[in-house]
Amino acid sequence: MHYNQLRKEDPGVARHSGHGVYWSTLQLKVYRLVWQNQAIPSAAEFVLDGNLEELDRLTALAAQFCRENSLGEGAGFDLSLALEELFVNAVRHGGCLGMKDAVQVQMRLLDDGVLVEFADRGVPFDPSLVPAPDLTASLRDRPAGGFGLHLVRQFMTDFAYRRSGDWNRITMRRPLPGAAGKPYVAPDE
Repeated sequence: MHYNQLRKEDPGVARHSGHGVYWSTLQLKVYRLVWQNQAIPSAAEFVLDGNLEELDRLTALAAQFCRENSLGEGAGFDLSLALEELFVNAVRHGGCLGMKDAVQVQMRLLDDGVLVEFADRGVPFDPSLVPAPDLTASLRDRPAGGFGLHLVRQFMTDFAYRRSGDWNRITMRRPLPGAAGKPYVAPDE
């Protein structure tokens, strides 16, 4: 078994690194395990600018990862929703608007789910401290905001935050059906 880089896009966008192909424009790396001449995607990593126009690319890259890992529609929807919510919050509220390379996303397929790390260079903010909204209050009495993070925490497990240098780093896992879920433990830095 060995690792190869995946290359599916326009060859004019790619540049060789000696160990495979990286995309300079898309800044997308998708790693594949090669087992018995059959490539199995296992991880994706990409960088986004602090611009809401990047949402289409974010959604497309998440969908590509899910498609190439044969994840179901439910997992794809949950991953896209979680990434979109965190990205929009970082751009609109976190100070990432207009910032080059503002967000890094890593997704890795595990035996029991998909591990996601979402990192942004915005102001320090721990979304795990945001209280759950009062779902019993009438819509008129509820304050705006907080529902997106609440949804993310409903279907993503092992939601954890840490500040590392200038980066907010959120790790979370989307369990897969039939997988025995074990909590993810982030490595100490």
